[in-house]
Amino acid sequence: MAPSPSAAWNPTIIFDGGNGQDELVFTASGKFDLRSATLTSVERLSHQVGDITVLVDNASLTEFNALSRGTHIDDASASS
Repeated sequence: MAPSPSAAWNPTIIFDGGNGQDELVFTASGKFDLRSATLTSVERLSHQVGDITVLVDNASLTEFNALSRGTHIDDASASS
């Protein structure tokens, strides 16, 4: 799944990757909020541009087993 641009990002998206390895790839700069998203069976998070911010909480990180180098993760639960 490759959402782009950030203005079109649906923060309440529901996505089930199903069997196998799946990757959420951001292809546009911006801020993407995963805190209200429902992502199931999506194992990798990466980006193809240099300037993205991904907002997460503990629940939104449980599915990922790999983050690409340079991905800036803001843990919203730490600031609340």
